[in-house]
Amino acid sequence: MEKRRIIEKMKQLAELIHYNPGDITHLANAMCVNVLDNGNTSNKEYYNGSLATLGDTVLKMIITEKLYLEGKDRGDITINKSDIEKNTTLHLKTLKYNIQSFAYNDQYFFDEAPQHLQLPNPGHDIYIEAIIGAIYLDRGLKYCKNWIESSELVSI
Repeated sequence: MEKRRIIEKMKQLAELIHYNPGDITHLANAMCVNVLDNGNTSNKEYYNGSLATLGDTVLKMIITEKLYLEGKDRGDITINKSDIEKNTTLHLKTLKYNIQSFAYNDQYFFDEAPQHLQLPNPGHDIYIEAIIGAIYLDRGLKYCKNWIESSELVSI
């Protein structure tokens, strides 16, 4: 796929999610779902998977800090954090804002792929978590925290 086309689509995504990127390639990495050849044919691993893991960790830390500063005890933090960052909750936000339409591989964007080559749209959310990881890498923790706290994609 043409790099210029990917960057244009990522600019649209950045505008949709109210994110001002310093380096848009981080956002492009978050939405790239090329399959990695890891030798495991029973469990596909995608290019953005590691970035989603980073984003999940950053999100948990930011949520935990906010709840701690609100005076919540350990049990309340665990329960509230679980509700906020639940995969199904994030996945519903992905669908509501049509975030998956910005996912792409070497050949297609999500909504352009033929049925037999559909890109992943799992019941949990790799896209929002990967976006958070990209924002963290691009703009740092303070910006990422402010973005999460003001974002409609993540409600904390």
